[in-house]
Amino acid sequence: MRRKITIGLIVTAVVAASVVVSLVLFAAPKAGSLQAVDGRLAYIRINAEPGSGYGGSSNYVDADVILKLQNRENDRYVFRLRSGADALLKQATLDLLMLAYEYNWLVRVEYWNEGRTTHFIQDVILLERD
Repeated sequence: MRRKITIGLIVTAVVAASVVVSLVLFAAPKAGSLQAVDGRLAYIRINAEPGSGYGGSSNYVDADVILKLQNRENDRYVFRLRSGADALLKQATLDLLMLAYEYNWLVRVEYWNEGRTTHFIQDVILLERD
């Protein structure tokens, strides 16, 4: 059985000093609910070796990009950078996150909440830039 995967890029016009860029990354998982959080990046990790994962034995996650927000440092937001049809979109998402981290921009992360502290990213939206 095939899962439908929605991949897209949405750019909304610049209004004052704000721009909204949304990068849709993944199909919806079967469990959990879609939620969102706004914040500035406190931490971003990019694994040099795809598939090497992150975390210890009790909280390991198979992800290539791991980020934390300043206002939610106990939660991890993750996605994979593996090759495939959406590889360019994932790279663009990583580029946007790196800029947001470097310039301390406000972002919205939409994620699938499955009742844990590790959340799989659905969308990344740039809310504010200087």
